[in-house]
Amino acid sequence: MLCSLLALGSAEEGAAAAAPESAAQSPGIAGFHPVSDVAEHAKIDLDIKEIQGLKSCWAAAKKNYEEGKNSKKSSGALRNLEAFSSSFVDSKSKQDEPMAKLGNAFWGRYNFGDALVTAALDGTDAGELGNFATGTLAKTEDARLQIVKKGIKFTVLWLYALHEIESALSKYGDGKLDVAKGAPHALDEAWVFYAGSLEEGSGSGMGPYSGA
Repeated sequence: MLCSLLALGSAEEGAAAAAPESAAQSPGIAGFHPVSDVAEHAKIDLDIKEIQGLKSCWAAAKKNYEEGKNSKKSSGALRNLEAFSSSFVDSKSKQDEPMAKLGNAFWGRYNFGDALVTAALDGTDAGELGNFATGTLAKTEDARLQIVKKGIKFTVLWLYALHEIESALSKYGDGKLDVAKGAPHALDEAWVFYAGSLEEGSGSGMGPYSGA
């Protein structure tokens, strides 16, 4: 029951936070003004807020992480945070990106962010990524909560924001400058994934920007 109430409350808070402002009053997203439509992209941070609010309701948090809830694609499907990391597994172009190469060289896998977060959500062992089931400290609720929160923000989402910057550079080099689909849009995506819809520029949000 408690998990259900937490999920309902965080969803309502997210809806309120997403209320639009007039263009004249809008401070943009942490001072950045996208030139393309990335409002839905930015709402991925509402999923992070809900996951944090669910605390140790692990099953509900994992459902949100794997299926998404607040950020819709143009197709109507939901973005999910798990795919931000797992999408590197089958994408040669993403694997060729500098940070993906570094991560894989260190961890031996391209989806190292997802492996860490999923292990913490499940409370299971994942080799050198975290001995949650058997580690004296790692299996505690506080440790798992911190790994989930920081793993999502500063590994999973951060790496995908960097991917969008690489995508913008590639599109710019190919002369793809269309605002809606080309380099400008990719750069907009990078920023809103980095900052999120709740960020005011003071570290108030739920994205990687909050740590910077």
